[in-house]
Amino acid sequence: MVYYKDEKGRKYKFITNNWEIRPEEVALIYKYRWTIELTFKKLKQNFQMHFFYSETENGIKTQVWCTLIAHLLLNVVRVLSGEQKSVFNHRGIGADTLD
Repeated sequence: MVYYKDEKGRKYKFITNNWEIRPEEVALIYKYRWTIELTFKKLKQNFQMHFFYSETENGIKTQVWCTLIAHLLLNVVRVLSGEQKSVFNHRGIGADTLD
């Protein structure tokens, strides 16, 4: 068990089996992990990306990058068209999004 107190005085407890790194590093690793979890949650919710088409690291990276590029392009289209609502208000990403 590692104890960490952040700059705002909030206290955290982390479980780790790596005693070679400082508590601050453990806290940072958990913070990054949480950011990654939230990113995948958004991908799953907004792009119906519930599974990967590949089992290889490269295949998964390719799918994630393609999804992020699609998100960026759809936002560019939204901004250029003057549309106020997000493309995510649609059920899924499809032809109706680009009308």
